[in-house]
Amino acid sequence: MKLGLWCAGECIDLPYLQKSFDAVGFQWYKLDFMNCTNRQKLDALLAKVRAFALYADHKTRVNWDTTEVNPRLGYFLGREYGAIYYANRKPMCPPNVVYRPHMVLRDLWELATYLDLRQILGDVQDPRATDPVLSNASEHSAAYCTAITLMSLPTFFMETHTLDPADRKPVADLLKVYKKHRTDMLAGMVHPIGDCPDGSSFTGFQCHHASSQSGYLTLFRELDCPQAQGQWALVGLPNDAKLKLTDLLTGQSRDRALVDGQLTLSLETPADFRFMHYETSTD
Repeated sequence: MKLGLWCAGECIDLPYLQKSFDAVGFQWYKLDFMNCTNRQKLDALLAKVRAFALYADHKTRVNWDTTEVNPRLGYFLGREYGAIYYANRKPMCPPNVVYRPHMVLRDLWELATYLDLRQILGDVQDPRATDPVLSNASEHSAAYCTAITLMSLPTFFMETHTLDPADRKPVADLLKVYKKHRTDMLAGMVHPIGDCPDGSSFTGFQCHHASSQSGYLTLFRELDCPQAQGQWALVGLPNDAKLKLTDLLTGQSRDRALVDGQLTLSLETPADFRFMHYETSTD
């Protein structure tokens, strides 16, 4: 386990950042409560963070909180220092931020259209701790809620020790596989594929390595999707590409050819997912 520090971006000064890093060696800092109402405040904040990054010899990261309505850095400034925490998703209150799996999936899918999803912190919550009046999260597995975030930077915005033992093992097994492939995934480019998530669609993400014509897929059949067979248009591959698909959770492989650039697969159960690796075949 490696420690990070969540602190107020405007209130914390450079000497404190330096002192805390020397004393504890925090791996990352999440800066919150910024209110950059003018250019002077914005420049001062960026200058402070740059000076701190140089002081720490780039051995720590500064992640930006963009959740409030106050003017902050947004999505395009300060990318060299860390990642973006884009939204609060909480289990019970306030109602407008209660965790809903399809909303997190939709947010990440839409962000991947315009931004590098590998710099976005994707929220994971315990679905069974979520208010059932305000959310259908409890109808999803904890592994599904974790899989939603694998193409971003998975962030457990929760106390993981509260997970039910029946949920703990599937999540642990998924993360064990993810960690084996994480470095390779972070070297690819993530694209949204399938339909825009709305709670009833086939959707997902493709992490593509153009040089090797290989990559990763996370495919989802949402809870209210009535069909068992879905289609995903893949990016960066020939329309008739022959693929070797490997289910990373079962180890089973299959050969599948794209038809007009579309991959067709069946997910028999609603609120289910696949975590797969693909590579092109010349056979």
